Amino acid sequence: MRMRRKPWVRTELAESEFFIDNPVENIGKWHKCFKRKNQPMHLELRMWER
Repeated sequence: MRMRRKPWVRTELAESEFFIDNPVENIGKWHKCFKRKNQPMHLELRMWER
């Protein structure tokens, strides 16, 4: 979700169990953040050109 210019986005993300606001704190221990242990983790990244 693109967060810029959307006044409601912080509230909505705070209510989500999947949003991680400070990912740096989880380096090396991502498996502790999720209920399903020992499962493959998939990350989707998007980039747009201007």
